[in-house]
Amino acid sequence: MTVTDANGTTSSKTFTLSVGAALSTTQAVASSSLTAGVAATAFTPVTASGGSTPYSYAISPALPAGLSFNTSTGSQRHAERGERQRDLHGDGDRCQRYDLQQDLHAERRRGAEHHAGGAEQFADRGYRCDRLHPSDGLGRQHALQLRHLAGAAGRPELQHQHWPVSGTPSAASASTTYTVTVTDANGTTSSKTFTLSVAAAASVSVSPSSLSSGVAGAAYSQSITASGGTAPYSYSVTSGSLPAGLSLASGGTLSGTPSASGSSSFTVTATDANGATGTRNYTLSIGAALSTTQAVASSSLTAGVAATAFTPVTASGGSTPYSYGISRRCRPA
Repeated sequence: MTVTDANGTTSSKTFTLSVGAALSTTQAVASSSLTAGVAATAFTPVTASGGSTPYSYAISPALPAGLSFNTSTGSQRHAERGERQRDLHGDGDRCQRYDLQQDLHAERRRGAEHHAGGAEQFADRGYRCDRLHPSDGLGRQHALQLRHLAGAAGRPELQHQHWPVSGTPSAASASTTYTVTVTDANGTTSSKTFTLSVAAAASVSVSPSSLSSGVAGAAYSQSITASGGTAPYSYSVTSGSLPAGLSLASGGTLSGTPSASGSSSFTVTATDANGATGTRNYTLSIGAALSTTQAVASSSLTAGVAATAFTPVTASGGSTPYSYGISRRCRPA
């Protein structure tokens, strides 16, 4: 800029002026379908760029019960010293030098903490870099990226992001359109919408209603199945105990060879792919093994004289009805 006085004398100085991009928002997730009672995979429905950071976020109307929306730092950006581009979530990008320690200190000052055990050191073309998975101390995991700032050669941008929508919805909710409004540091706003629905919790049913009885010493097998949820299902005994010698496989097959007679009561729980559960109470009876008793050791009859009917052998245990067969060492005349 040149200044000229009344006598025509001039003096000049320079300054640099940069104009950043206007605040804008992007619909990152158009719609999401959740299930009541099942923890949502946290997501960011709307992202922001441009304007002046930090951003604040607002949502309308309120999310279904059990879900939360983080209204602050949906996207934080902070520039520190460094060279070129490195995306810490990329597996194939070249690793370039930069002052990571300065960047990490800046993030700590902003309230982020380095997640213990989340640093992975690796080398590429002789440069040392760190892959970080910081935490905000509330159990939320964050993505940490180093990106090159357009128009600012040699100055990377540290972008710290988290996912504003999280939680476990407690009840079903019809598909609803939500508006996310982003406000930057200058008070400029920009909005985008997304839709969200919550399906009713799955009602898992366990079958059959009762189990067939078994016999001690005899192989036993019974299939237990589930319906009403999302396959695959896993099965377990959650109370009571099975008869000795039997076990329940995670796939639902109750099998084995019971070793003793008696009656056992237990509960089988089926869990579907989303964590929804259903239960069934069972009582399983195991009968004694089949045994026979010699009721008449011997009998003498007279030819031509009607015999008094008798039962030489009786049976017990096993599973009724019984059938009988006889073999003879000699055939009477």
